[in-house]
Amino acid sequence: MKFVSYNICRGGFNSYNYKSPRPEKLDLLISAIKSLNADLVSLIDTFRWDTLFTNKQIAEMFGFKKAYCINLGDSHLKKRGHDNGMTVLSNLPSAFEKIRLVTRNAIKTTINQTYDIYSVYLDDIDENVKIKQINKLLKIVKLDRPVIITGDLNTLSYSDSTKITAILKKTFKVYPSVNNKLSGGKGLEMLAKYGLIDSDKYQNPTTPTKFITDIVKGVTMRLDYTFHTKDIQVTNFKVLTNKVFDQISDHYPIVFELI
Repeated sequence: MKFVSYNICRGGFNSYNYKSPRPEKLDLLISAIKSLNADLVSLIDTFRWDTLFTNKQIAEMFGFKKAYCINLGDSHLKKRGHDNGMTVLSNLPSAFEKIRLVTRNAIKTTINQTYDIYSVYLDDIDENVKIKQINKLLKIVKLDRPVIITGDLNTLSYSDSTKITAILKKTFKVYPSVNNKLSGGKGLEMLAKYGLIDSDKYQNPTTPTKFITDIVKGVTMRLDYTFHTKDIQVTNFKVLTNKVFDQISDHYPIVFELI
C-alpha cells in the first residue's frame, strides 16, 4: 500500500480569499496526485473545498474511489479571515471519522477494518495548543492495532530548531507558523515516548520549496511527518522534491509504503 501526505497550500488557490470560483492550481494538483499512483492520500490545507465540492466530486476529480473532506473548525483561523480544511482520498476499503483535537478537526481513516490512519494539521501559532492537541490525539489512538499518524505537525525537532534559528528570523513574515514558539520539539518527543516511530529515519526537510525561493534558498525545515506503531513496517519513505511540486505549494509531499 502506497500513502501520500501533502500540504497543498491554500487548497490550490493563489491566496486565502473567497473570490475565485475554482482553485487556480487544481488541474496541476490533480495531475501531480494522479502521477503518484497512491492508494491513500492525505491532503492538508484544502481551503474552501468543503464548500465548493462534494466528497463524490472530489473523488471523481482525482480518480479515487472515495474522498472525505472536512473543515478544521479553528476559531483563530476564522479570525484571520479563513478556515482551512483537510481531505483524504482512498482507493482502499475505508471508513472515515472526523475527530476533534481541542481547537481543530482531524481525520481518522480506518483501512480494511485494521489500520487506523490519523491525518492531522496541528496548530500553527501556539506550541502550548499543539501540545494539548497531541495529548488529545494520544488519548484517542489505540496501540493495540496498527496506527499511522501523518500530516503537517507544524513543529521542529530540537536539532532542526538549533540549526535554523537565523533562517526563521528572516522568514518570519512568510512563515508565521515557524517561529521559536514552535521549535521546542516537545510534541515529537511525546509521540516517541508513546511508542510511535518516526517513519523517516533520515529526517528529510519538507519545506520550503522553490514556490518561495525568493525568500529562502533550499529546503531547510521539516514540518511534515509520519509516525507509526512498531507492528507496521514502513518502507520507501521519500520527500518528493521534483519541479512539479515547486509550482503547487511551499511544502513537498511525503510518500511511503506499507509492506
